[in-house]
This record gives sequence, structure tokens and C-alpha cells, in this order.
Amino acid sequence: MARVSLVVPEAATAAQQAAFAEVGASRGGVGNLWRALAHSPEFMRRAGATGAYLRFESILPAALRETVILAVAGRWDCPYEQAHHHPLAARHGLDDATVAALDAGQAPAPGALPPLTAAAVRYAQALTRDGRADAALGEELRAGLGEQGLVELTGLVAYYSMLALILNGLEVDLDADPPLPPG
Repeated sequence: MARVSLVVPEAATAAQQAAFAEVGASRGGVGNLWRALAHSPEFMRRAGATGAYLRFESILPAALRETVILAVAGRWDCPYEQAHHHPLAARHGLDDATVAALDAGQAPAPGALPPLTAAAVRYAQALTRDGRADAALGEELRAGLGEQGLVELTGLVAYYSMLALILNGLEVDLDADPPLPPG
């Protein structure tokens, strides 16, 4: 059971209802994460906007993005993020063995991912393990993604780390039927 009550949209304050409408518009609904965050509607809105940009407007390729999200979820042992992103990863062609490795916080088998995606996973794992990545890996990603892509990749790792720590810290329950937005 979550450490905070989950706000029921129908019983929410005006500020909470506005935040639910804004966040839910891009996600096909609001799951338990957002119902927990609704206790701070402004934080919910701002976190939702950042996530919406990273998920739906970023220049990062969708398959790379979903692979990195699962790498972050595996690092923080976050079943909520895994449950929400497994279907999206499958939609983008990640096989079961790769997903299992990411869920366990491990690197997928050599050759299982395209080289740039594998580098992005190594980068995410280094950042979430050590707080930094080596210069050669950073340069490989800058060359492959461009400077905007490297900034957005770093933001993606940071954002999903933040969400994982919120989800784990507040012990947010898995959604019975998570909304599956495009993506």
C-alpha cells in the first residue's frame, strides 16, 4: 500500500483536476504514480510536462528511449516503471532476453542491441551507478546523437531515476490496468 493516499480524480480539488487533465492528455489516463503526486499538483504538472517532452517530443529514437528507460528501471528495481514500459519495449522490438537483462540491472548480451542503443544503456548504467560516465562513452554518444540528443539522453536517465525513487520511496502500487499511450 502506498505511503500516501492516491487521489481519486473525481474527488480531487480544482488544482488536482487541472493537473490530472494536463498529465492525462498525453498519457491516455493517469495511473497511480500521478494519483500519488497529485498531493502536489504543481509538482505533478511540471514533472508530467518534462516526462511528456522526453517521451513524446524528444529527438531520441523510440526504441533507444524505451531501452534506456528499462535500464534505469532495472537499476532502481522499479516494478512500476517496468510494468508500464515492457509493452512499449516489446512494441519497439526488444526481445525477452534483453528485457530480462535490463530488468535485472545488467547489460544485454553483446550484439543484442544496435551499437548506439547499447552505448546509451552503458551510459545510463554508468550514470545511475557512479553518477558519471567516462569521456569516451560520452563522446561516442555525442557523435551518434548530437549534442541535443546527448542532453536529452542524460535528462531521460535523470527523469526516470527521479520517478523510480518517487515510486519506490512512496511505495506506489502497480496499476491494475496501466494506460498505454502511443510511443
